[in-house]
Amino acid sequence: MWQPAQWEAKISAPSLAVASVSAETETPSLPQAPRRRAQLTAATAVTGLRTRAASYFSPNGMAPTDPPPADSGPVAPEQLRSAMSRFPTGVTVITALTDDGPSGLAANAVTSLSLDPPLMLACVNRGSRTLRAVETAGRFGVNVLGGRFADLAVNFGRKLPTAEKWLEVGWSEADAIPVLDAAIVAIGCELRDVISGGDHVIVTGEVLSVVEREGDPLLFHQGTYRPL
Repeated sequence: MWQPAQWEAKISAPSLAVASVSAETETPSLPQAPRRRAQLTAATAVTGLRTRAASYFSPNGMAPTDPPPADSGPVAPEQLRSAMSRFPTGVTVITALTDDGPSGLAANAVTSLSLDPPLMLACVNRGSRTLRAVETAGRFGVNVLGGRFADLAVNFGRKLPTAEKWLEVGWSEADAIPVLDAAIVAIGCELRDVISGGDHVIVTGEVLSVVEREGDPLLFHQGTYRPL
């Protein structure tokens, strides 16, 4: 994630690189017409480089997007939820461990963010207890549920007391992170970023460990859990 100083350096760098190229550069050895063409070419190169730098780093320089339809209004949360329910996803349980014990919630807005360095990303409700646990622990686990564990996904998707949510749930600890017995993939992460995103926050983590087990994943599609 760019820091302000880095953004400023990126924006200003092209102008330094082309500082020696100017439309006013004298070219005595060229006739008048070719010299004028060379000046215009140099000016265009300077303008082009600056435009590309501004469009990449500055929202004001980006190409305009298509105008919205005239009759479009704010999109209702239910409309977006309905649309995105048609996009099938896997199901994970985000876990964290504090002095009060394990914490976890079901999440399907999860993905790998980077392979080099290895990073994970998850979107977590900003009011959840698990988010507080992740911030306190400084670590979290991404547990990809197997196809037979829809009941576990439902359980971790409810706002139950923490002790009740973990009742009779099989798990073990690895790198101070809870790993569910029902997970076919368990990825342990060191917390890196917590970024605001509306009613959720985006957490990213540097991958510490990856465990794979046999089995097909659980899917979530149009409000229903089902095996692959």
